[in-house]
Amino acid sequence: MQKKLIMITIVFSAVCALAACGQQEKSLLERMFDLESRSKQGVSPSRIEELQNAIRESQAKVEKVIAESENLSSFWRLLTVRYSETGMFGEAFEAAKKALSFNPNDAGLYYLLGVAAGNMAKTAITETTNPQAARKRWLETSESAYQTALQLDPKNYRSMYGIAVLYVFELDNPEQALPYLEKYLAIQEKDVDAFFLYGRALYAIGRLQDAVNAYGNAAKYTIDKEKRQLAEQYQKTILDELYGSK
Repeated sequence: MQKKLIMITIVFSAVCALAACGQQEKSLLERMFDLESRSKQGVSPSRIEELQNAIRESQAKVEKVIAESENLSSFWRLLTVRYSETGMFGEAFEAAKKALSFNPNDAGLYYLLGVAAGNMAKTAITETTNPQAARKRWLETSESAYQTALQLDPKNYRSMYGIAVLYVFELDNPEQALPYLEKYLAIQEKDVDAFFLYGRALYAIGRLQDAVNAYGNAAKYTIDKEKRQLAEQYQKTILDELYGSK
């Protein structure tokens, strides 16, 4: 499998080199158009026809390079997903960066980058020098990736949930998670896990009755018996804290 990935990388590296050449072709194309317009002033029809033929050839080359780039973008995106699914988040992070080099305005890719970076923060403890700084860098990268995804696509609900998880569990900032969770639940109205997370964040900042309501929704929408019992248990614990146990 490792050898296959290496071979794939080599092949696509070669295509990337072709993509670099494509930039030169595009520049040449622009110069040719300019040259054609200037050359029509007193130039023979045969010469103009030669220029037009050269332009058509360059257009074909540019279109081929663009098609190759689109294929590469899809390849790296798929590889990012597969790596993430198998827990290979370091590889997923690098693949997502490669995919973004072909498609820098793809909100979904920034979401995948955020997921990978957030998980890589957990491995920072293995750093031999300054693991806390390494963890901080990964978390900042993850936060920035989710925010970029939402700037590109304000309705990207996966990034809303991802950044909320980051704020609650990793950055110890539950209050900042709330607006993202509220927007998320406005779209995914019956997401049980999101109501659990919402309840946790609300409880952490002292909004106890709101937390009870959030866990109530979790219990209401789940079809999992264990999750329902857990949500009801959280409700009871908080109500006891609010009004005293009987």
